Amino acid sequence: MIAHRTLARLCWLLALALTACSGAAFAPRGLQMRPPSFELVDLRFPSGLRVLIDVDHRAPVVGVFAVVGSGSAADPAGKEGLAHFVEHLTFRSRPDGKSSLWSLLQSAGAGSWSARTDLDTTLFYEVGPKETLPGLLLLESARLLAPLTQITPEALAAERVLVADELVEGDESGFFPAFGPLAAAIFPTGHPYARLLNGTPATLADLTIEDARRFAAENYRAANTTMVIVGDVDPVAVRATIEESLPTELRAASTTQPTFARIDPKVLEPMSAPPTAIRRITGVGDGPRLWIGWSLPSDLGDQGILAKMTSRMIVSRFEDWNATFYLVSGARSALLICSVAVDDAAHAETVAAEVYKNLDELFRFGSSLRGTRGLVEAVNGIYGAVTSTVLDAESLVDRGVRRALFTHFSADPGLYSRNLREVMKLDPARIGDFGSKYINAERAHAVMITPTGKHEPRGERPGPGSTPIDEAPTAPFDAETLRRYVRPLGLGAYRRMTLPNGLEAVIGRREGLPVVTVGLSLHGGDASAAPPGAPRVVREVATASGRKQGHPAEFGGTLVREAGTDDYRYVLQGGAGNIAEMVAVLAEDVASMEVHDASVRAYFDGWLPDAEKVEQWPEIRADRGFKAALYGDSPMGRTVAARTRATLDAPALQRWIDRNHVPANATLAIVGDIDPEVVASMIVGRFGGWSAVGSAVPPPASPALPPTPATRPAFVAVHQPDTRWARIRFGCLLAPIGEGTAAAPALAAVLAESALERPLRRDLDARYHVVGAVDARRAATALELTTEVETRHLAGAIARLRSMLTGFASGRVDAADLDRARWQVGSRYIFNHGTNRARVSAILDARNRGATVASIDAYPEDLIRPSPADLGATFARCLAGRPVVSIVGDERAVNAAIAEAWP
Repeated sequence: MIAHRTLARLCWLLALALTACSGAAFAPRGLQMRPPSFELVDLRFPSGLRVLIDVDHRAPVVGVFAVVGSGSAADPAGKEGLAHFVEHLTFRSRPDGKSSLWSLLQSAGAGSWSARTDLDTTLFYEVGPKETLPGLLLLESARLLAPLTQITPEALAAERVLVADELVEGDESGFFPAFGPLAAAIFPTGHPYARLLNGTPATLADLTIEDARRFAAENYRAANTTMVIVGDVDPVAVRATIEESLPTELRAASTTQPTFARIDPKVLEPMSAPPTAIRRITGVGDGPRLWIGWSLPSDLGDQGILAKMTSRMIVSRFEDWNATFYLVSGARSALLICSVAVDDAAHAETVAAEVYKNLDELFRFGSSLRGTRGLVEAVNGIYGAVTSTVLDAESLVDRGVRRALFTHFSADPGLYSRNLREVMKLDPARIGDFGSKYINAERAHAVMITPTGKHEPRGERPGPGSTPIDEAPTAPFDAETLRRYVRPLGLGAYRRMTLPNGLEAVIGRREGLPVVTVGLSLHGGDASAAPPGAPRVVREVATASGRKQGHPAEFGGTLVREAGTDDYRYVLQGGAGNIAEMVAVLAEDVASMEVHDASVRAYFDGWLPDAEKVEQWPEIRADRGFKAALYGDSPMGRTVAARTRATLDAPALQRWIDRNHVPANATLAIVGDIDPEVVASMIVGRFGGWSAVGSAVPPPASPALPPTPATRPAFVAVHQPDTRWARIRFGCLLAPIGEGTAAAPALAAVLAESALERPLRRDLDARYHVVGAVDARRAATALELTTEVETRHLAGAIARLRSMLTGFASGRVDAADLDRARWQVGSRYIFNHGTNRARVSAILDARNRGATVASIDAYPEDLIRPSPADLGATFARCLAGRPVVSIVGDERAVNAAIAEAWP
């Protein structure tokens, strides 16, 4: 049964149209998806604060989302960037008089937290195990009641620098310098959006703590705030939790009104200035870029789903372009912004005309449904947009953010849910009419930015010691607490089977949202490929023979192929009602992949010139050198040059497919709102006839460790001119992960990132954070750390990296620090497995390494097992196991810093 009558009617019309044109019957499969439903609890307090609870039992996590209804559009004239600045400062606030909110969130058990400033909102969120809800509510309440408590002059200066750095990061893509001129062209003079977004280094330099406190007093109020709780909560008990956790000041009656009047989005039409010629300016960016913008009806109201769906279809239309699209949310209006890289700024008008032509073709079907090709594209595009929109709701963060924004501005808690259901009722005519009306050449405004090659100065930077980071307060993150809060995911209970042909399958049921993810992993990726480079070329040029089972687009499915170091993977997502089609399509694809020489040559002709340019980028050269130094002569360290890949022919690629695409080399994982027994029968019926003969591809040889431990890392220095920053990447080899040992490398990564970040930010003004990661492969496991510092502090950063590593390797691992690391890794464990795709990936990763599915459930216990001495041994192995440091920056300064800090 089709999900909605409108879609069924369109499919019937489409079948008739195609039959009339071709004389052959055409039967699109159609999207089979029941409308998603959500259990909501709506609480309204006399203060004006609204708290909405969205119950979701799919994972034992909870998220708290707070929307303050004031953003960059509320910045006073001449103080652009103030709202964003205040957002940053709130994390420096010390509501208990001792520790920053940042540290308190960590202590409360939050596994993830962040914030963002938009045109009309400042949004904060934190996510953690469901038991952390009372603490998270208390801290978010403290932010609203005392957002700027005990902000020191040093913290103020440091955050001003970090906010300016975010502008610089945006400058590298060109977004921030383009937004101001674009917004000023799109909107009439005096419109709140016709201004700079997040300010400039100059406006930020003049902001004071008094400015920040005045803004916070005017805007951080209960009447101007909406709070949303999403996750695994009891709808009855959560009311009492909220009453107990929210202070009286946030619940009691108040005479204040919202700073920004909440609007009725149903009647809001976007304002737009008369069109003008392309404006040409110079700025900072990665090359000449044409920026085109349109004002749309607000995406936070009843037409929000049209804005989102239309933008998704545009992205699909331009997928072969070197273009990026941004949908900027706003209560008064949304903005669709297109960024296109151009070879020559003189060709801006030609590129713009081509963009407008493609948009016209995309929306031409809007008024009359004319054109078979346009109608096919429209129906399939709607199916895909429906699926992707519901898949977005799987993400607790995406759902919480959208739910909070919709509720705040519409005052309608059910609008987000209705939008998800409304998407199933859309037809091509409505989307086409929307696109034709708002996204056309007549309403477009464009800015051509040619880079100057110089970065805009950001003013005086604070000296060493100006970025104090307090220690997180001691918390009882012991084994008992971890067991109570971090529970196994239950993947070990999934249905498992092995077919006679050798295919292994794992099937899991997750109710709550009508979507499903199907993944198939084949052992053997880049590291073991013969000929070298084959997997990545096959990903681009191979096609399924015949397509008798149809294409995923016919039912809104999305199929991607991923070529990794250790495996080659297919991932198909779609509506749970289409699971039969999904299994059939994937079974046909993996059994019938073929490569034709004409497609190989055409691909290389178009790909090779750009690929050879990309190979010379500093970051790519650094990655190449990093892998070669880390993995040595092992195949895992090789990088196949573009010119070498271009010598591959169809027969060689087909041999690689025939060797890898065999059932004995494959693992299939399916997770979603399905009946495992029914799906098991589908697998037998569709994959049981897969008769390709072959065995599992063995893992590549493990990297050989040097006969004597290294006395210092291998350094890879790559020159990047005209930069004041140095990007640092450290890596070392650990023991390959086995059953019960997966947690130790993750603990080492968190310990290292925390221990290194404190001195870098405290003493050297490091750029944001240190990021620790584990690269777990079949033959080796690597620990990696990355960060950025100013070049003038590079020697100090290397010295602190050295001190941290040698200290841990000598056994100086603090038990309290290790407990905090356990908590961070544990809370991320449950949060990071919240979607079907994440669970499918976890299953395929485990089986690819040779671990059992049950080992994923054992992870919380694995976290408890390692002692400080065990972690000390892990770091000792790290320093003995091919340590590498790659640095991208000014070559002369990099070499001098290395000689000084680690001779």
